Amino acid sequence: MGKTILVLGGGIGGLVAANRLRKGLSREHRVVLIEREPDHVFAPSFLWLMTGLRQREKISRPLSKLQKQGIEFMQGSIERVDPDTHTVWVNVQKLAGDYLVIALGAELAPETIPGLAKAGHNFYALTGAEALIDLLTYVPPHRAPQVVIDSGLVGDPVGSPWTGRRLRPVSPAFMPSAMLPVSRWRSASLHGLMVTVNVLSRSVRAR
Repeated sequence: MGKTILVLGGGIGGLVAANRLRKGLSREHRVVLIEREPDHVFAPSFLWLMTGLRQREKISRPLSKLQKQGIEFMQGSIERVDPDTHTVWVNVQKLAGDYLVIALGAELAPETIPGLAKAGHNFYALTGAEALIDLLTYVPPHRAPQVVIDSGLVGDPVGSPWTGRRLRPVSPAFMPSAMLPVSRWRSASLHGLMVTVNVLSRSVRAR
Protein backbone atom coordinates (compact mmCIF):
# COMPACT_ATOMS: atom_id res chain seq x y z
CA MET A 1 0.00 0.00 0.00
CA GLY A 2 1.30 3.43 -0.91
CA LYS A 3 2.28 5.98 1.72
CA THR A 4 1.70 9.73 1.85
CA ILE A 5 4.53 12.10 2.78
CA LEU A 6 3.56 15.67 3.64
CA VAL A 7 6.33 18.20 3.13
CA LEU A 8 5.61 21.40 5.02
CA GLY A 9 7.27 24.46 3.51
CA GLY A 10 8.22 25.39 -0.03
CA GLY A 11 11.60 26.94 0.63
CA ILE A 12 14.91 25.45 -0.41
CA GLY A 13 14.77 22.74 2.27
CA GLY A 14 11.23 21.70 1.42
CA LEU A 15 11.90 21.65 -2.32
CA VAL A 16 15.04 19.57 -1.97
CA ALA A 17 13.28 17.10 0.33
CA ALA A 18 10.26 16.77 -1.95
CA ASN A 19 12.39 16.25 -5.06
CA ARG A 20 14.67 13.71 -3.39
CA LEU A 21 11.68 11.78 -2.07
CA ARG A 22 9.95 11.80 -5.44
CA LYS A 23 13.05 10.52 -7.23
CA GLY A 24 13.66 7.84 -4.61
CA LEU A 25 10.12 6.50 -4.22
CA SER A 26 7.88 4.64 -6.62
CA ARG A 27 4.75 6.41 -7.88
CA GLU A 28 2.48 4.43 -5.57
CA HIS A 29 3.68 6.78 -2.81
CA ARG A 30 2.39 10.36 -2.69
CA VAL A 31 4.64 13.36 -2.05
CA VAL A 32 2.61 16.45 -1.13
CA LEU A 33 4.25 19.85 -0.67
CA ILE A 34 2.30 22.46 1.30
CA GLU A 35 3.24 26.15 1.11
CA ARG A 36 1.31 29.38 1.69
CA GLU A 37 2.96 31.21 -1.24
CA PRO A 38 2.21 30.29 -4.87
CA ASP A 39 5.84 30.68 -5.97
CA HIS A 40 9.23 29.55 -4.77
CA VAL A 41 11.65 32.47 -4.58
CA PHE A 42 15.39 31.72 -4.52
CA ALA A 43 16.42 33.64 -1.41
CA PRO A 44 20.21 33.66 -2.04
CA SER A 45 19.53 35.93 -5.03
CA PHE A 46 17.96 38.64 -2.85
CA LEU A 47 21.41 40.23 -2.62
CA TRP A 48 21.48 40.78 -6.37
CA LEU A 49 17.81 41.71 -6.47
CA MET A 50 18.34 44.62 -4.09
CA THR A 51 21.19 45.96 -6.25
CA GLY A 52 19.13 45.79 -9.43
CA LEU A 53 21.13 42.93 -10.98
CA ARG A 54 18.19 40.51 -10.81
CA GLN A 55 14.44 40.84 -11.31
CA ARG A 56 11.68 39.13 -9.36
CA GLU A 57 10.59 36.97 -12.30
CA LYS A 58 14.15 35.69 -12.78
CA ILE A 59 14.45 34.27 -9.27
CA SER A 60 10.97 32.81 -8.78
CA ARG A 61 9.11 29.80 -10.15
CA PRO A 62 5.47 28.67 -9.70
CA LEU A 63 5.28 25.75 -7.27
CA SER A 64 2.39 24.34 -9.29
CA LYS A 65 4.98 23.18 -11.86
CA LEU A 66 6.08 20.53 -9.38
CA GLN A 67 3.04 18.50 -10.38
CA LYS A 68 4.74 17.69 -13.70
CA GLN A 69 7.36 15.84 -11.64
CA GLY A 70 4.76 13.91 -9.67
CA ILE A 71 4.82 16.16 -6.61
CA GLU A 72 1.41 17.35 -5.46
CA PHE A 73 1.24 21.00 -4.46
CA MET A 74 -1.23 22.49 -2.02
CA GLN A 75 -1.24 26.24 -1.37
CA GLY A 76 -2.41 27.31 2.05
CA SER A 77 -1.45 28.48 5.53
CA ILE A 78 -0.42 25.74 7.95
CA GLU A 79 -2.34 26.51 11.12
CA ARG A 80 -1.50 23.51 13.28
CA VAL A 81 0.77 20.48 13.24
CA ASP A 82 0.31 17.28 15.23
CA PRO A 83 3.56 15.29 14.84
CA ASP A 84 2.24 12.33 16.83
CA THR A 85 -0.55 11.61 14.35
CA HIS A 86 1.24 13.08 11.28
CA THR A 87 -1.66 15.49 10.86
CA VAL A 88 -1.71 19.12 9.73
CA TRP A 89 -4.46 21.71 9.42
CA VAL A 90 -4.28 23.85 6.28
CA ASN A 91 -6.89 26.57 5.73
CA VAL A 92 -9.10 24.81 8.31
CA GLN A 93 -8.77 21.56 6.34
CA LYS A 94 -7.38 18.53 8.17
CA LEU A 95 -4.77 16.48 6.30
CA ALA A 96 -3.26 13.22 7.50
CA GLY A 97 -0.11 11.60 6.16
CA ASP A 98 2.08 8.66 7.00
CA TYR A 99 5.17 10.85 7.36
CA LEU A 100 5.87 14.54 7.90
CA VAL A 101 8.81 16.61 6.69
CA ILE A 102 8.79 19.94 8.52
CA ALA A 103 10.76 22.60 6.63
CA LEU A 104 8.88 25.75 7.57
CA GLY A 105 11.90 27.98 8.06
CA ALA A 106 11.67 31.02 10.33
CA GLU A 107 9.52 34.13 10.61
CA LEU A 108 11.08 37.58 10.81
CA ALA A 109 10.24 39.37 14.06
CA PRO A 110 11.85 42.84 13.85
CA GLU A 111 9.34 44.15 16.38
CA THR A 112 11.18 42.22 19.11
CA ILE A 113 14.13 44.63 18.81
CA PRO A 114 13.15 48.18 19.78
CA GLY A 115 13.36 50.54 16.82
CA LEU A 116 14.38 47.95 14.22
CA ALA A 117 11.02 47.66 12.46
CA LYS A 118 10.88 51.43 11.93
CA ALA A 119 14.51 52.27 11.19
CA GLY A 120 15.93 49.02 9.82
CA HIS A 121 15.87 47.47 6.37
CA ASN A 122 16.31 43.82 5.45
CA PHE A 123 16.55 41.62 2.40
CA TYR A 124 15.67 38.35 4.10
CA ALA A 125 12.27 38.63 2.38
CA LEU A 126 11.33 39.45 -1.21
CA THR A 127 9.48 42.64 -0.32
CA GLY A 128 12.39 43.86 1.82
CA ALA A 129 14.92 43.23 -0.95
CA GLU A 130 12.79 45.06 -3.50
CA ALA A 131 12.30 48.00 -1.13
CA LEU A 132 16.07 48.40 -0.84
CA ILE A 133 16.65 48.91 -4.58
CA ASP A 134 15.93 52.65 -4.51
CA LEU A 135 17.65 53.13 -1.16
CA LEU A 136 20.89 51.65 -2.47
CA THR A 137 21.03 53.37 -5.84
CA TYR A 138 20.82 57.05 -4.91
CA VAL A 139 22.50 59.28 -2.36
CA PRO A 140 21.76 62.99 -1.93
CA PRO A 141 24.90 65.15 -2.25
CA HIS A 142 24.62 66.42 1.34
CA ARG A 143 24.47 62.96 2.93
CA ALA A 144 27.42 60.68 3.70
CA PRO A 145 26.89 57.07 2.56
CA GLN A 146 26.80 54.49 5.33
CA VAL A 147 26.06 50.79 5.45
CA VAL A 148 25.68 48.86 8.70
CA ILE A 149 26.37 45.16 8.33
CA ASP A 150 25.32 42.32 10.62
CA SER A 151 27.96 39.90 11.93
CA GLY A 152 29.32 36.69 10.43
CA LEU A 153 30.86 38.19 7.31
CA VAL A 154 32.12 35.11 5.53
CA GLY A 155 31.51 33.48 2.17
CA ASP A 156 31.85 34.49 -1.46
CA PRO A 157 32.75 38.12 -2.18
CA VAL A 158 29.85 40.08 -3.62
CA GLY A 159 31.13 43.64 -3.38
CA SER A 160 31.19 44.10 -7.16
CA PRO A 161 27.44 44.94 -7.54
CA TRP A 162 28.17 48.31 -5.94
CA THR A 163 31.05 49.22 -8.25
CA GLY A 164 30.69 52.78 -9.51
CA ARG A 165 27.53 53.46 -7.49
CA ARG A 166 26.69 56.15 -4.99
CA LEU A 167 24.71 54.64 -2.16
CA ARG A 168 22.06 56.42 -0.17
CA PRO A 169 22.66 56.22 3.61
CA VAL A 170 20.93 53.24 5.18
CA SER A 171 21.21 53.35 8.96
CA PRO A 172 20.91 50.58 9.72
CA ALA A 173 20.67 48.24 6.74
CA PHE A 174 20.01 44.88 8.37
CA MET A 175 22.21 42.50 6.43
CA PRO A 176 22.33 38.69 6.90
CA SER A 177 25.23 36.68 8.22
CA ALA A 178 27.43 34.58 5.92
CA MET A 179 27.56 37.31 3.32
CA LEU A 180 31.12 38.29 2.48
CA PRO A 181 34.55 38.89 4.03
CA VAL A 182 34.98 42.26 5.71
CA SER A 183 38.21 42.75 3.78
CA ARG A 184 36.31 42.81 0.49
CA TRP A 185 33.96 45.49 1.80
CA ARG A 186 37.05 47.63 2.37
CA SER A 187 38.23 47.07 -1.20
CA ALA A 188 38.03 49.44 -4.17
CA SER A 189 34.62 48.09 -5.15
CA LEU A 190 33.15 49.98 -2.21
CA HIS A 191 35.35 53.03 -2.52
CA GLY A 192 33.87 56.01 -0.69
CA LEU A 193 31.59 54.05 1.60
CA MET A 194 31.83 54.23 5.37
CA VAL A 195 31.25 50.66 6.50
CA THR A 196 30.32 49.86 10.09
CA VAL A 197 30.41 46.24 11.22
CA ASN A 198 28.03 45.33 14.00
CA VAL A 199 29.32 42.29 15.88
CA LEU A 200 26.06 41.66 17.71
CA SER A 201 24.11 39.12 15.66
CA ARG A 202 20.75 39.93 17.28
CA SER A 203 20.76 43.68 17.25
CA VAL A 204 21.48 46.60 14.99
CA ARG A 205 22.23 50.04 16.36
CA ALA A 206 22.07 53.22 14.32
CA ARG A 207 25.03 55.58 14.63
